Amino acid sequence: MFFKYFWFISLLLSFFLFWLFKDIIVFLTILSVIFFLLIAKCFYKVSFMYIDLILFGIYILLGIIGLLIISSDSFKVFIIVLGVWYIGSFFLNKRL
Repeated sequence: MFFKYFWFISLLLSFFLFWLFKDIIVFLTILSVIFFLLIAKCFYKVSFMYIDLILFGIYILLGIIGLLIISSDSFKVFIIVLGVWYIGSFFLNKRL
């Protein structure tokens, strides 16, 4: 039942966590995506497709741009949602 509404629940949770913690949760989300990919590659030996690496690169660029250049709260929430969905897609597609 949870997996049916995962995307909606994670979206609401991202808004709520950003409302509580602001920039701290943005940093934690970016770091968790980086550490998740490192752990997936080192310990689980997940073979990444090119699209995964391209999306990861775009996500890191958006995160850096969002934290250093654009200080819009809606863009930061967008970065949080993308990070949570990026990690969640690995689990929901049973790649780990």
